[in-house]
Amino acid sequence: MRKAITDKTVLISVMYANNEIGTIHPIAEIGGDCKEKGIIFHSDATPGSGQGPVDVDRDHIDLMSMSAHKIYGPKGIGALYVRSKGRA
Repeated sequence: MRKAITDKTVLISVMYANNEIGTIHPIAEIGGDCKEKGIIFHSDATPGSGQGPVDVDRDHIDLMSMSAHKIYGPKGIGALYVRSKGRA
């Protein structure tokens, strides 16, 4: 991922975990790289929400989306976290 970042990169979006095979991505490391370079970091946390606690400050997440139907909730329901003050 680091090699793909250019001076025009403004947003990076990564799934917290792969919902097919369960691989948990190095979110804190990716978030730290984004913070260091001033890039907004988004993560779809739905697949990773059952794998342990999700901490937006520790992981430097600026935007986080979640979808209820992926975790046995109603279809059409979701949530979007948006960091409101500065970066963690």
